Amino acid sequence: MVWPGTLIGVVAGFALASIPGAMLGALLGQVFDRRLQLESWGDLRARLRGDPAIEEQDLLFVLLGRLAKSDGRVQEAHIQQARLEMKRIGLDDVGARRAIAAFNRGKAGSDNLQPSLRVLKGESLDPRLAGVEFSELADSLRRQGIGGVSVSRIASSSRAYAGGLRNGDVIVAVNRRDLSGVNDFERLASSRPRQLMLTLLRGEEAFYLLL
Repeated sequence: MVWPGTLIGVVAGFALASIPGAMLGALLGQVFDRRLQLESWGDLRARLRGDPAIEEQDLLFVLLGRLAKSDGRVQEAHIQQARLEMKRIGLDDVGARRAIAAFNRGKAGSDNLQPSLRVLKGESLDPRLAGVEFSELADSLRRQGIGGVSVSRIASSSRAYAGGLRNGDVIVAVNRRDLSGVNDFERLASSRPRQLMLTLLRGEEAFYLLL
């Protein structure tokens, strides 16, 4: 992993004020990287080009498009799979058009998907969430005004499982800060706060879980 803002900050700071400048530049660069979610030079180039970030509700279809194109040519089976996912999620006409655009974006192959994949796998998050994988919320929940992420898989040996987190739980807030989706969850759950309190929905029940 390369943190472009941090590296630029170190070089610029050292050129201006030697070692103290490099230390300050590294600190400012790290803030810059985290704020813009830059983990490679490709991410930085995409930001400079003005490429829009992948929205949480688009990620599934971007991934399907990338997978289809990885075979060299998009087959009818790939398109059918995307249609089945649209039907499963229950997208309306507007949502379906957005999903098609996301599928085509994935086919283009210009996006760095690693940060989003790491979040869904929990690899970039607080160690207390190790062994947990996350997914975006179903569109039916979003239409109810619910934001957050779903627990798609959790290891029974994980710390989070021992603390009470279960497969299918919906995390709507971290430390009382509401989530709109994956990006918010990554930002709040990767900062490694001293206390990690999750607000969960489980069926009709809403409660706090302290890890």
